[in-house]
Amino acid sequence: MLRAGKMEEIADELKKYNIHITALQEVRWAQDGWIKKQNYTLLYSRPKTSKGQYGTGFIITGCATQCILGFTPINERMCKLRIRGKFYNMTIVSVYSPTEDENKRNAEDVERFYNKLSDVCDKTPRNDALILLGDFNAKIGKEHSNKRVAGRQTLRDITSENGEKLVQLATAHNLEISSTKFQHTRIHMGT
Repeated sequence: MLRAGKMEEIADELKKYNIHITALQEVRWAQDGWIKKQNYTLLYSRPKTSKGQYGTGFIITGCATQCILGFTPINERMCKLRIRGKFYNMTIVSVYSPTEDENKRNAEDVERFYNKLSDVCDKTPRNDALILLGDFNAKIGKEHSNKRVAGRQTLRDITSENGEKLVQLATAHNLEISSTKFQHTRIHMGT
């Protein structure tokens, strides 16, 4: 999002496909904030430094902008949006997990990330639908132990370290990893 016009380009694509709420990763801006435009609202959290890395956020279009109950920038790797729904409210968390390489270099950062995400899940109102979106930098395998949480529709046979942490988080908070629950064409299974 550091490129001029990128925000408008993303909003135009969302409008074209009638998508009202989108989680963003690598926003890369140096502050927290809200930007209200005529056709959309951008909410974002800042990186610790302004090196043009990290940052998460949401672009909200259409009538969904009127349903925003709150936005909480948590840190450079996650932010939280609360939306009013017809039957129940939703808490949506945009995340950008440390990569496997970062995991090897600094395991404490990865532990801090998952501890903070777990804390955010714990503090979500009990009656809200909780949705975690983003880039978990995780590979989920076909192991039998993952079946309940993640299903078996994955390209991988073995779960990566980040994948194991994601499976543990999902299990602890009664969540499902939906990207591996349902059959996709092979080309779409890598994401």
